[in-house]
Amino acid sequence: MGHNVTPEFLTTLNIPILAGRNFAAGDDEYSVIVDELFAQRYFKKGEAVGAEMWFRKSGPRPGEPWYRIIGVAARANLRGLEQRDEFPLVYHYGPVDSGQNLMYTILLRSSRPTESVVRDMRAKIREIDPRLPLSYTGSLASALDDMLLDRKGVTALLVAFAGVALLLSGIGVFAVLAREVSQRKKEFVIRLAIGSTRHRLLALVLSQASWRTVLGLMLGLFGAVYLTRFLESRLFDIGALDLSTHITALLILLVVSLCSSGIPALWATKVNPMETLKTD
Repeated sequence: MGHNVTPEFLTTLNIPILAGRNFAAGDDEYSVIVDELFAQRYFKKGEAVGAEMWFRKSGPRPGEPWYRIIGVAARANLRGLEQRDEFPLVYHYGPVDSGQNLMYTILLRSSRPTESVVRDMRAKIREIDPRLPLSYTGSLASALDDMLLDRKGVTALLVAFAGVALLLSGIGVFAVLAREVSQRKKEFVIRLAIGSTRHRLLALVLSQASWRTVLGLMLGLFGAVYLTRFLESRLFDIGALDLSTHITALLILLVVSLCSSGIPALWATKVNPMETLKTD
């Protein structure tokens, strides 16, 4: 996929040159810079800089020069995050004064507020030619937000589902442990009778809940590592085996499980021996 750019384009967007050089004033339309995906796909030995090529299957016309690669740039997500690896990118040198009737996109890097920069741009364009329209203006951050609008909606929905699942898991742990405490009241009374303390009962219930939680988390971790391989193409800047993400998820689930276990564990320390024996 090709883009006509001026020499300052890569510098403005902070896209580094990995090999070769950037565009210069003396270059012509046959000078191109390719991205690293292009170089890796078509030049296995890393010898892209200095190579000559043509983009039409029929080749150049008689006397027409070939395109020459003058540099290799880092990969940029110009078509969106999800399509970052679909097509290699080629940047063509396209001076503004080429005489072609084109629609140009102007990118500015400035520390000034966006509104102030846009106002000055409109005034400058009117000075050059009052008939030239400025169709869209905005910051790069707002453009990225618009690009990610659909993804943000899906992400918010997934976060809501994850929150509901986390709530249900906490309720499930609470219900299972509460039932177990209710069924073990006689055992707790006997432990108190032979010298155990209520603090030991609390530690007993929490420890038993903890090892079950850890076992469930380990099984869930193995399942997550296996299943996230199928989602790796949907992830951005994160791998299927990202250690920090899995550890964070495990810690959140562990905290929820311990909090859900706390109330039933406190119930176990408040058993009344006389009432329990009378009930039995």
